[in-house]
Amino acid sequence: MIEFSCPHCGSRHTTNERYLGQQFRCGSCQKLFTITLRNDRFNTQRTSGVLSGKNKLNRVLVLAGVAALLAGACAAAYYVGAHRGASGPNSGAAVNLSSGDIDAPNSPTARTPTSTLQDAIASGLVVADFSGNGGSSGDSVRVQLSKGSKSSPGLVEEVLPIGSILTSRDEGAQSMVVAGVRGVELGGGKFRPESRIVLTDGETVTYVLSAYCIQFEKQNPSNSTGFSLERPDPALACIARKGTMLTVPAMQAAVWMQSDQITYAHMTEKFSITEQDWSAGRAVFQECQDATRARPHGAN
Repeated sequence: MIEFSCPHCGSRHTTNERYLGQQFRCGSCQKLFTITLRNDRFNTQRTSGVLSGKNKLNRVLVLAGVAALLAGACAAAYYVGAHRGASGPNSGAAVNLSSGDIDAPNSPTARTPTSTLQDAIASGLVVADFSGNGGSSGDSVRVQLSKGSKSSPGLVEEVLPIGSILTSRDEGAQSMVVAGVRGVELGGGKFRPESRIVLTDGETVTYVLSAYCIQFEKQNPSNSTGFSLERPDPALACIARKGTMLTVPAMQAAVWMQSDQITYAHMTEKFSITEQDWSAGRAVFQECQDATRARPHGAN
């Protein structure tokens, strides 16, 4: 394991050394930065015996081996701290990996998806159960997926479009918009990073989704809140795509600007956000508004 500090706020974190060189979101300030060895040190009390010696050459060799394993390594990552109403963000951190970083080199090949997850569910090819995990923003939704009775044998890959709407089955709780697939849930607040949904025969897999609330005046979803999957909203999909580098509060602000025409003063009544994050979220919101106006009538 390695210990490192956030260059923005100084908070200390610990993660597996295989994440060296990857993007990390600080759970305290929600800023992104790259994990490097420049300001980090190995926690030799928590690593294997190969690092326990005093020989500096051994450490150099170990570091070289770690770097070589980075491209194909997959491991557990902690949830991004989810926001719970006026209480602000929870303490937490998550490694942000692209699809190229998290595909296992020897993983079996699934059939190329020909439809969306919405279509697969409607056709009986996939069985899905969406629920909240107690958060309102960030990695706040889990979905249990399995192949349906009408699915053919073998591995199958399904696509969950960014911007898909999760309609709350609880009238008092907010619905949500999907910003992406984060990984396969491992339990204990951890998941294995994975951007693809791949299902196999006879297995139920739980995926963690990044999602944001879209009905400000309602209550935050709870652990018991269920959702129905609907088609994507183009404007919210634009925000989710263009806001990948936003902090969680900034992304939530941009989403509420679109869904609820929220103001900064109103948002701060029950959600902690800085003026800097508000401005960043507003920039993405405005960019998508401009793109929508420029799009020819009837275009998707």
